[in-house]
Amino acid sequence: MSLDLPINPRPKRIAIVGGGISGLAAACLLAPHNAVSLFEASPRLGGHARTVTAGINGDQPVDTGFIVFTDANYPHLTKLFRDLDIPVARSDMSFGASIDGGRIEYGLRTLSALTAQKRNLLRPGFARMVRDILRFNAKAETLAGDDSATIGELRDAMRLGSWFKDYYLTPLSGPIWSTPPEQIRAFPARALIQVFRNHALLSTSGQHQWWTVDGGSVEYVRRLERALRGRAVAIHAGTRVHNVVRDGDQSIVHSAAGPHEAFDHVIFACHPDQALRLLERPTKRESAVLSAQRFQDNEMILHRDGGQMPKRRAVWSSWVCTAETRRPQARSNPARSRPGVCAGRKARSSLMNRSMKSNAVERNTGRRLLS
Repeated sequence: MSLDLPINPRPKRIAIVGGGISGLAAACLLAPHNAVSLFEASPRLGGHARTVTAGINGDQPVDTGFIVFTDANYPHLTKLFRDLDIPVARSDMSFGASIDGGRIEYGLRTLSALTAQKRNLLRPGFARMVRDILRFNAKAETLAGDDSATIGELRDAMRLGSWFKDYYLTPLSGPIWSTPPEQIRAFPARALIQVFRNHALLSTSGQHQWWTVDGGSVEYVRRLERALRGRAVAIHAGTRVHNVVRDGDQSIVHSAAGPHEAFDHVIFACHPDQALRLLERPTKRESAVLSAQRFQDNEMILHRDGGQMPKRRAVWSSWVCTAETRRPQARSNPARSRPGVCAGRKARSSLMNRSMKSNAVERNTGRRLLS
């Protein structure tokens, strides 16, 4: 008979750098069997999840970062929300376009939105665009198998027309990556097709069901924080990590919280370039991987200016892209792009007109991962 008693391993001390959804979810899953400390430089948790109270009566929660999700493409997030009993409501991700101040307008949500501008039915270019959309949806996934092919090369290979490029592909791709139209042509075609497939944009049977957090994404952040505190996670909000140094089998975290702390593991739930700056002596592989991603800064404006929306109400959609393709005339106002929806050829929020300035609720700047 053995007298050996089972030995319970010492709980691992784990530091998580970053209090966005990645860091919060990691802490929630690891906390039951480990000693977890969460560090977030910002005074608030949530990262990309951000809710602003707006509306005429000042009582409408509006998400300006994380907005929607689907069960098909966000299975882990969906499970987390169910486990925490986070309330959700049905939503959609419809698309509409308004070109040259309403000269050309259409939406993709319903047939009535597609034909909202009756003049389009008499335009041969519009009919060709619709045919090109159907052909693109049917064949693009097969033709975009080469990782080196760009969106521009795929369009040329499929002989897709100028209406498809100017009034469908470029406006639709811009909001997906928050990217100026002139840069879309050089994007990898396979990445575009992957996004289109994930969002069921290549499907003829409709999109996935989209969901949004009832009360705004701030609601899931509150419930996650409450769950973490209930699981004894040490939350250090408003605490910047200065660097992380390897020391044998441990990692030493130097932060604004005070004396340095030793951890068995460190999870970087932040942007790759931020993680690289925090590592005291990164390996060659870490340097190569963490420096490979590109980012773009984007200015976002939450507004209540109906003048920035399509002229035809049937075209109003979740994503609305307004673009100016005409060359500005001498002594006239510059080509106008409408921040907060999608930019035209000039993706500069400084061009927003006086109406939007007076109706702006909030301006914010965010980073978008490009590759």
